[in-house]
Amino acid sequence: MGCRCDICKAANAAKKKKYTKLKPPKVILDGELLIEIIERAGRLREFDHRQIDRWRDSGVNVYTADFWCTKLGYHPTEVFGSDFYRGCFDEEYAA
Repeated sequence: MGCRCDICKAANAAKKKKYTKLKPPKVILDGELLIEIIERAGRLREFDHRQIDRWRDSGVNVYTADFWCTKLGYHPTEVFGSDFYRGCFDEEYAA
């Protein structure tokens, strides 16, 4: 257990902040584009209509888009273009 004075608490907080991972940006893509490739693949019946409606209304997150594009044999940039990489090259996330 460390000292609980204000100076030590501030130093510990700064140390924790230094090692805390940044959260990836929340990227939402156009759900219609994903729905189109699912329709072309003839697999739309495999999805719950409520999920499809949510993708139409709110879009699809980048991880779900990546999963389904890959599963259907597409690279996500073939479907979403450069929007798929939106937020990946921001300065705070660069290595």
